[in-house]
Amino acid sequence: MGVRVITVERRLQLTERTCAVCGTIFEGWGRARFCSRTCQNRWDYGQHAEQRRAERRERYWRNKEQQQAASAAREGQQG
Repeated sequence: MGVRVITVERRLQLTERTCAVCGTIFEGWGRARFCSRTCQNRWDYGQHAEQRRAERRERYWRNKEQQQAASAAREGQQG
């Protein structure tokens, strides 16, 4: 058996692009905006940072209230 060579020509060509986060020049397909997954995650975090902070604050206060209630219940049982 001989080796069969298959060539594929893509419709989308790699084009030179600049990363929206770090400014690195890279070759990307179609609508690529980021040079790596790291830059994509960094951009996404920046877009939703305030929402994440609000959720984290809410979770913190909820946990703190639960801890205070549990502490008060323990003190009530001891006294």
